[in-house]
Amino acid sequence: MAVNPAIKSTTYELRLVGQSPLVTDYVFVAIGDYAYPYVPKIPGFAYRIHYVDIKDYNHFKSGKEQVIIGGNESAFDLAINLAKKNIVNDLFSTESAFNSNDPDPGHRLSTYTYERYMAHADLINLNVGKSVLAIKHDHDGDDYVILFKDGSITKTENQPIFATGFANILSPLAEKLFINKDNRPVLDEHDESTILPNVFMLGPQVQHGDADPCYVYKYRQRFAPLAETVLRRIGIEINPRITVMYRSAGMYLQEFDHCDVNCDC
Repeated sequence: MAVNPAIKSTTYELRLVGQSPLVTDYVFVAIGDYAYPYVPKIPGFAYRIHYVDIKDYNHFKSGKEQVIIGGNESAFDLAINLAKKNIVNDLFSTESAFNSNDPDPGHRLSTYTYERYMAHADLINLNVGKSVLAIKHDHDGDDYVILFKDGSITKTENQPIFATGFANILSPLAEKLFINKDNRPVLDEHDESTILPNVFMLGPQVQHGDADPCYVYKYRQRFAPLAETVLRRIGIEINPRITVMYRSAGMYLQEFDHCDVNCDC
């Protein structure tokens, strides 16, 4: 799919593979992020594999050691599954959700993951304060060497696995519609592109200051306010009773200044 401005500045043509083009005044980008794994562009990054590329754990050999870069849900989930195969896991991360006291579930391990980790903690080593600088492949010893910014190194026989999250701003579609800053789309207060009018982002990549509605139960609270934004622009009256209904259900997130786990989001 491609989106190109057409006819006038606020109209877009959506070109879909194998279908006739669609012309629209508004575009909501809700492409998810799982298809767009994020890996920092460090020297030797081609030697890594990403968590999303692992379809099963059968090719991992019991007794081997595995290096994992990351310290949040996906890194721990991977380490737990490998630990079940008697594989020792070394996790390296600048910071970790395991050590977080943040009450926001988006910034700490889920109870389910924490309990599974504790059951296999003897096979999972967490190293915090480690930022990867580069990866080298020692062809003579057939080892992978990971260099960290603090000057330390670690070696592993297996390719290091990066569990470093996702960024849909890296998609060919999103990169044409939004400015990329630190692998997130730059948005205004309406979750709208700052370079193209009436183009909005939906989903876990939306961020407003320190407010990060990254889970589906959080970011879907933005759907009703965005619908009202469109209604205002096209001149349709908003039914206040519908707004009240969404607010009462905790499904109307409009203000981010005081957004924490004790309020709507």
